[in-house]
Amino acid sequence: MTLDRTISPQVKEPDMFRLPQPRRVVFPNATELYILDMGEQDVCRIDLMWEIGNYEEPVHLSADMANKMLKEGAGGMSAAAIAEKLDYYGAWLQTTVTSYCSYVTLYSLNKYFDEVLPLLETIVKYPDFPEQDFYTLKERRKQQLRISLEKVQTLSNNAFRKQIFGKDHPYAYAPSVSDYENLTVNHLRKLHKLYYRPERCRIVISGKISRNILKGIEEKFGRYTVTTTEEPLAIPDYPVLPADKFEYIEDKPGALQSSVRVGQPVILRSHPDFQKLRVVNTALGGYFGSRLMANIREEKGYTYGISSAVAGLRHSSYFTVGTQTGTEYTRPLIREVIREIKRIQEILMDKDELTMVRNYMSGELARGCDSPFSVADMYIGLLANGLPFDYYSRQAETIREITAEEIRRVAAEHLDISRLYVAIAGDKEKIGF
Repeated sequence: MTLDRTISPQVKEPDMFRLPQPRRVVFPNATELYILDMGEQDVCRIDLMWEIGNYEEPVHLSADMANKMLKEGAGGMSAAAIAEKLDYYGAWLQTTVTSYCSYVTLYSLNKYFDEVLPLLETIVKYPDFPEQDFYTLKERRKQQLRISLEKVQTLSNNAFRKQIFGKDHPYAYAPSVSDYENLTVNHLRKLHKLYYRPERCRIVISGKISRNILKGIEEKFGRYTVTTTEEPLAIPDYPVLPADKFEYIEDKPGALQSSVRVGQPVILRSHPDFQKLRVVNTALGGYFGSRLMANIREEKGYTYGISSAVAGLRHSSYFTVGTQTGTEYTRPLIREVIREIKRIQEILMDKDELTMVRNYMSGELARGCDSPFSVADMYIGLLANGLPFDYYSRQAETIREITAEEIRRVAAEHLDISRLYVAIAGDKEKIGF
């Protein structure tokens, strides 16, 4: 049969979204295990996550640096020896820190899982935190930070977070060179002892899972305990204190481009309109065919790319538009952003655009389930943010059922143009402040 390429393929409504459910096991030491037995390939991924991130770290940068140093030496093995053993068995290890959690992730072939699991145990339980490697990592990070702080994008991001949360809020924190200089290896050792404990650990295992793999995980991580008289610090109740001034510019003399952030705090994830606000955001600037891209990139030519997002955090949420533009277009671009927000608040979206937005968002949800590891990522996000496991099902339902009238209402109720914060980094004189 010859394919007629002059005829567009039929567009079909996405099927009902169903996220595979994990099996939960609680070990005797209170570590939780979530099992996602999926896939046909003999590979697996194990994610260990602990409740310690940038939000509650006792010393700035201690959570991130302690996590990164796990691979730099453990149980008497050097970083090179650890890397060599991982390579030998075709395994890959990564470490990550977010606002709330620290992660260690290991990818392994099933046939070598018994060989690399003891190495993972050593890295997690018995890190050496070698002084020289700590100093080298710290110096490298300081240099990377100095380079980053020369970029207008970094400057506008830092300024925007301080505007909407207040300069002393953990969500507004931006690393400084002095923070690295004040950090010692003892800070990392203490953090590891207090927070990398079994009762604060959750494990997600995904891929093609055998009984032998589960038995190994229980033996290495389900029975050990940590005895200490110290307890993690209580998390203070940080007040959100938005700035009184709605516009701020970080002067960067000689900059050829301005980096612009426009946005404001919005409703929490627990609000019944939050998922609908995400649909509003997608239409406005959440995908390549969005209104902001069509107007500001394609029609006006002010930028190569512009996007918006609704960031849902544990203790807050915010809406933001971000882009970079030629200095001379800074003011006109901001006016067009505001114009597009007004338009989605006042004019009903037509059927074709609503269908496009629905299909895009449904497709993104489906893409998140295309492998065992991507499904694991979805559940890890839910666990880290304290969200129920039906979160994505409810999101899919909202996408499927939302109307143009609801989009207009939600945009009008939850985006307040009179209280938009604007943060700009660029040449102040050329921008015209």
